[in-house]
Amino acid sequence: MIYVKKYVLQSLLFLFLLSCLTSCRTSSTLTSYDNYTFQTKGKRKNPAILFFSDLNITANDSLVKYLSKDYYVIVIQESEDDFLIKLNGDNSLTRGITGLALYNHIDKQIELTGIAASGLECIHVCSWGMNTRTPCIKLYPLFQGSLNDHLRLALGGVSTVFPAYSKDLDALEIYNNINNVYPPSGMLLGYSYRYLESLKTLDIQTQMSSYEGILDIQVLH
Repeated sequence: MIYVKKYVLQSLLFLFLLSCLTSCRTSSTLTSYDNYTFQTKGKRKNPAILFFSDLNITANDSLVKYLSKDYYVIVIQESEDDFLIKLNGDNSLTRGITGLALYNHIDKQIELTGIAASGLECIHVCSWGMNTRTPCIKLYPLFQGSLNDHLRLALGGVSTVFPAYSKDLDALEIYNNINNVYPPSGMLLGYSYRYLESLKTLDIQTQMSSYEGILDIQVLH
């Protein structure tokens, strides 16, 4: 009887230590990358998904909560904002290079199952996301079609500019700025006109037509 009790005690102790080690691995934080840090939501045992959020959308918290039911959501956060770099050097190419670097940096620490994005972040993610060969991409854009087409519809009174934004914007001003021969060095709610100009004709559905993974696109209203 004493031997059995010792054996049971040893087994319980082993299970306790094992659970502690598992807990430590689960609570470990991801290392930062340049001026980016990462906020996580959900259970670590779930498939991991990288989330690029448009900070102007109040529904981001709801989106993260929704995704965290099935995924371990890793939200990209920019810790420093170099205004001059974003003002003059923000475009589809730089966003693509940064996006791929962030994906590879995190994928080395925890295997990524997918990419998600909201708002104006979607239009750059769909230009490089396929290169990661990620099995799943979930996008929550502000409009269907290209930015230019959407702005033309807004100018015609068919729709408002960005309904998911709490702030009213001038469609004509945005359209003129991004279609100017020399786009002005200006910003729109944290996004440079140079960034918007570089992606003004990109249509997510067309761009992603050759994607072989799971594609989920839900327009925010």
